[in-house]
Amino acid sequence: MRRSFLAIALLTAGCATSPATVAPPAPQDPYLAVILPAAKEAAPDERAKVASERMRGWVWSLAAAPSKPEPQSGWIAEGLGDFLAVRARLRAGLVAPEDAVREFDAALKAHDAAPAAPNAARAMLLALKWDEEIRQKGAGHDLDDVMAAAHARRAQVPDETTGFTDRILNAAWGGAQLNLRGDIARYVTGRERVSLPERLFGGCVAATTTLTHGFDAGFDHQGSQGARTVRGVVRGGPAWMSGLRNGMRLESLSVTPGDTSREVVARVADARGRKRTIRYWPYGDEDREVRKIELKGGMTPEETAACGRAMAGA
Repeated sequence: MRRSFLAIALLTAGCATSPATVAPPAPQDPYLAVILPAAKEAAPDERAKVASERMRGWVWSLAAAPSKPEPQSGWIAEGLGDFLAVRARLRAGLVAPEDAVREFDAALKAHDAAPAAPNAARAMLLALKWDEEIRQKGAGHDLDDVMAAAHARRAQVPDETTGFTDRILNAAWGGAQLNLRGDIARYVTGRERVSLPERLFGGCVAATTTLTHGFDAGFDHQGSQGARTVRGVVRGGPAWMSGLRNGMRLESLSVTPGDTSREVVARVADARGRKRTIRYWPYGDEDREVRKIELKGGMTPEETAACGRAMAGA
C-alpha cells in the first residue's frame, strides 16, 4: 500500500508545473516514476545528478504553499533527496551496491571535514540514521514510508499550514513512532556532528571509527611552494626533525594535505647549493577520529547483491 501512495505523490509532484499534463499510469515501483523517464535516459556520468535533482524536487514539494519554508528546509530537502536518489538508482539497477556505499561515505567525509556546516551531506547522514532507526522498529517500514505519509497528508489536507520540518516530524511519529525532535535539536538547530549506528541495512554496511595520528606537515607547505623557498618550519615538528630548515630552496615537493598514509617528499638545496631529498611521515601529536562507511568485508557476490536490495528498500 505504501508504494501506491508514493507513486501518486511522485507523479503529482512531477506534473505540478503542467496542470494540463495527464499523468501516466503508476508503475509497479513508484521510484521508477522518477528515475526511468529521466535518469535512465541520461548519460551514465549524469545519472546521479539527474536522479538527485528529481528527488530533491519531490522532497522540496512538501515545503510548497501553504506551508512556509524554514531557513533549514532547503538543505534538509537536498540531503533527503540525495539519499532517496541513491536508493532509487539502486532499485532501477543504475548503480552497484559498492558505488552506492561510496556515495554515502563521500557524504560522511564531507560532513566530517566541516562538521558544523548546514548542508546536504549532513541531511543525507540524517536520512541514513533515520532510515536505520525506522527499520529497527520492525514492521517492514523505512524512511520511504515516512516521506510517502508526509506527501499523502499534504494531499489529503491541502489547507494545512504545517511547516516543512514539522510535516516530516509528524509523519515519522504517526507512521513509525519515531520521535525526531531530539535529532532536530541536536543536528539541525544545534549543528552537532551527526552520529551513525555502527551497523546499517541489516549489518551488511558498517559505519566505523578509527583513531589515527593527526596530519602535521611541520611547515608552511602552501607558502613554501608558492615562494619556492621553505618557510614556517616548526622547531621540534616532523619537518624539523627530518632536517628541513627555513630558507632552503625548494625544488620539488610532494605532500597530500590531511593524509598521514603518504610521506612528505621535499627536494631542497641549502645555502651552498647542496641538494638533498628529505622524506618523512606527517604525523601530528594529536590523534583524530577517522570515520568510514563501507560494505562488510568478505561478502560473496550473492550477499553483496542482497545488501544492494536492502539499501534499495526493495
